[in-house]
Amino acid sequence: MKRLFIYMVLCYATCICAQNTDVITKTDGTSLIGEVVTITDNEVHFRKDSTSTIYVISTGNIHSIEFKDGQVETYNKLKGNREASKSVLRKGYHGYASFAGGGYVSSDVGFNCLGGGLVSLQTIHGYQFNPYIYLGGGTGLDFLVTYNNWGPVGVCMPLFADLRLSLPVHNVAPFFDLKLGGYVQFNKVSHGLGINWNGAESRQKPVTYGGFYFGPSIGVLFAITEKYSIGCALDYFLTTGKKNSKKEVWNFLDARIIFGF
Repeated sequence: MKRLFIYMVLCYATCICAQNTDVITKTDGTSLIGEVVTITDNEVHFRKDSTSTIYVISTGNIHSIEFKDGQVETYNKLKGNREASKSVLRKGYHGYASFAGGGYVSSDVGFNCLGGGLVSLQTIHGYQFNPYIYLGGGTGLDFLVTYNNWGPVGVCMPLFADLRLSLPVHNVAPFFDLKLGGYVQFNKVSHGLGINWNGAESRQKPVTYGGFYFGPSIGVLFAITEKYSIGCALDYFLTTGKKNSKKEVWNFLDARIIFGF
C-alpha cells in the first residue's frame, strides 16, 4: 500500500512538471522535454530539462511542439517504419548479392518432379530510377546436377540484363523480377546411370547447358538501414542445351536469399 502511494505521488509530480515544460515530438516518434528558447523558419533552439545547454533541431525533423500553455504547433507527419522509397527503393545505384538452392524440373522422373540439384550464386548491379523501376545487369555461377548425370557437376555462368518492378509498402518492397540473357557452360558433363540394371555398363553421352537464359521471379525486400536490405525470392529459369544429342530445354526452380547494398 505504501509503495502504491509513493508511485501515485511520483506520477502526479511528473505530470505537474510536464505541464510546466514544452514537449517536442520528432518525426521518428521520440520526444524531448524542456523549454523552447527560439523558433526560426528552419530551426528550433531548445533547452533540455535541468540543463543550460541549448540544442538546435531542424524543423524538418520535428513532428510537433506542445507548449506549456497547451498550444500545439505541427510541422511534419510522423514517420512509421522506414519507408521503402527512402532505403530499398531509393533513387540511385543498388547492388545485390544472393545465394539460392533448388533443382531441375524433369518430366522424365515424374510430372513436375525435381530431377536434380542446383546451387546458385549471383550478383546484380544497376540503377533504381524511381520506387517502381530498377534496371541492371548481373552474372554468377550455377552448379548443376541432373538426376542421371554421371561425372562432374555442371558449372555454368549466367550473363543477363535485369528488370525489376517493385511496389513500395513502408519498409517492405514486394517485387517481380525478369532476367534475360545467355548461359555459358565451362566443363563437360556426361549423361547416363553408368551401370544398367543388368550390370552392364551403359553408354555415357554428353550433356550441355547453355544458350538462351530466361528467369522470372517474385520476392520481397526488407529494409535494414537506409543503405542495406535483405530479402527472399522464388525463382524459375530455363536455358537451352542438349541431352543425348537432342535439343533440350532445361527448367529449374530455386529459393533465393538476397542481400542488398
